[in-house]
Amino acid sequence: MGSFVRLTLLLSLLSGVAVISCKTTAQSGSGVSSYGDSRYSVTHYAPGEMPVECQTPPGFSFNDGVAVVEGDDLIDGATCPGWSSGLPDCTKTLRDKNLCGTIIKITFRGTVKRAWLTGICPWDHPNNASKGNWNPCGRGRKNLDLMDSIYSALGLSHNYSWGPDQSQSPWQTNPQAAYVDAVKDGHIDGVGPIK
Repeated sequence: MGSFVRLTLLLSLLSGVAVISCKTTAQSGSGVSSYGDSRYSVTHYAPGEMPVECQTPPGFSFNDGVAVVEGDDLIDGATCPGWSSGLPDCTKTLRDKNLCGTIIKITFRGTVKRAWLTGICPWDHPNNASKGNWNPCGRGRKNLDLMDSIYSALGLSHNYSWGPDQSQSPWQTNPQAAYVDAVKDGHIDGVGPIK
């Protein structure tokens, strides 16, 4: 009987620690890496630095685009199995799953912006795969690749971009890396892939 009481007490204490830990994490909301994997890290790019696979939906600026890592819930778990000219080709997947026209609401520190899906960020594209552990499009990662305009409009600076801090040896995740909330926020019909 004494063993049972000790076990019950131990489990109660462990439960209390878990609850306290959860509360601490949830309340540490500065908008940076303390949010962990429950939100999306972000990277940014200038138009022309990355191919845009979807047409711009009516009512949206071309510069308000976002690419989503393949396999993510925001794009219904879609992946890019087809290859064209030695590169992953997401066009068929985008067309078959009717993903172009997907609108995503992104929130950072109270600022809310709506972005349109420019395409899928494939983990095994040579430009991504060569980044190794620092591949923002790596399998299982939760990362959004935002065009510079919407990235800045959210109040994000280059210092918040996810990635290696090359001043550290060995490389470490950027301690200032920002994490944003992102949810699907509708779909505009009639928007298809560019090719």
